[in-house]
Amino acid sequence: MKNIILTISICFLSANIAYGQWLPGKSCNSTASDITDQAIAHMVNLETPFAVGMANAALMVDPDCGSAKLLKINAAMAGNFGDRAEQLENLDTSNLSETEMVWYTIMVNAQDDWQGVRMSAASDHPEIPLFQFWGAMASEDQMAALEEYAEEFSDYASSAYNMISYSYSFNDDIEFDLDMAIETIEKTIAMHDGPNAYDSRAEHYAEAGDFEKALESQLQAMNYAAGPSAYQRNAGIYWRSSNQEAWSDSIKAYTEERIGYTMTNDTEGSLKFMPETMSMIGCTSNMNPCMAIDEPMENTSFTWNEWEVDEIDVHFNESMDTAITTYTSTGNYTMNDSGDEVDYHTRASEVWQLEDGGWKLVHSNFAPMPDGDGMPSMN
Repeated sequence: MKNIILTISICFLSANIAYGQWLPGKSCNSTASDITDQAIAHMVNLETPFAVGMANAALMVDPDCGSAKLLKINAAMAGNFGDRAEQLENLDTSNLSETEMVWYTIMVNAQDDWQGVRMSAASDHPEIPLFQFWGAMASEDQMAALEEYAEEFSDYASSAYNMISYSYSFNDDIEFDLDMAIETIEKTIAMHDGPNAYDSRAEHYAEAGDFEKALESQLQAMNYAAGPSAYQRNAGIYWRSSNQEAWSDSIKAYTEERIGYTMTNDTEGSLKFMPETMSMIGCTSNMNPCMAIDEPMENTSFTWNEWEVDEIDVHFNESMDTAITTYTSTGNYTMNDSGDEVDYHTRASEVWQLEDGGWKLVHSNFAPMPDGDGMPSMN
């Protein structure tokens, strides 16, 4: 009787472990299995650092947990977390379970037939959420397959809803629908405790031009990790985009300030606008060849009497870390050797790059206008 009760208890425990998991039948003890399943949830929701961290935790509980080892190998792509091919070659597969061997086979054959091996695994194992999700991702009609998957595997649909939300926001074949994109990504947020859905929601708001809400959502993604975050870059973009007018005004002010330093031969003042990561490329209005400039140069051949800039326009790239300015320059200078006065009128375009020390000038180009001259020729 005692043996029967023990057998029933083991079967009941096994059933509980197998049910409600992304990958049933792991070669792990119950605690490591549960941790690894949470790791898989992070993996499919594109939160690789969290997934690897939890896989490491599972291996501390059970060093022989095959699924945790496979997850770490799965994360080893493009040089991240080691070399995948090398890890697959060195993996001892003798203790892997049947479902783990399917995962192993997918990774071994992925380079030759990424789509086919996933579709085959989904076809052979219709009851396993992980393989079904990968099969939907490999489907020719991905969005339809993901919608079908989300309906059939509703407890595992967080990652599918994330992908589906992008069909309303970034799919060229579907009219942009912010409300549907947000409604869909909110389902992911409700189902899965992780940062990537907030990052996705921020992208949808940014696509609609609402950078304040994008920043708010991006900061929620950043709150999941202390220190440097994979979501920090976009937070900076959304913050700058939501304050674009102020950033534009700052670039205009820097342009006028820099012209003032150049006009008065203040090389120390000009130095703060020089880039630290590269040489500044200068193309002056005397039509001499452009040159690489590593530090400001003092002018000795003429003296500025006046120099003003007007009609400054600022254009930013999508990342808001590069700015192109165009403006007109008018003024007057006196040649030091002859005393002749020259009226100056040019059209300028410049490129500013955002570095850790602030905005730096990386390219400057001036061209004389028909009703005035540029700088005197160096020849």
